[in-house]
Amino acid sequence: MAAERTAHVASRRHDRRSAVARIDDLRVHRGAAVDGMRTAEIENSQRSSAFGTVLLHEMLREVCDIYEPIAENKNIDLRV
Repeated sequence: MAAERTAHVASRRHDRRSAVARIDDLRVHRGAAVDGMRTAEIENSQRSSAFGTVLLHEMLREVCDIYEPIAENKNIDLRV
């Protein structure tokens, strides 16, 4: 049973690290031009109709899931 738990924990850590790597890849591949255009549209209120309600607790949980492996590697206790 302990071996199963260890394998499960290792699998979750790998999944989280993979998620962090995918996010980093997406961030790198998304060009500055796209960000600049989006910022200009928002500043000109052209995209404000696309804004909606954000469930911050869900977003915070996702952020913690992504950064938890990094925190664990640095012996930091990350909790929501």
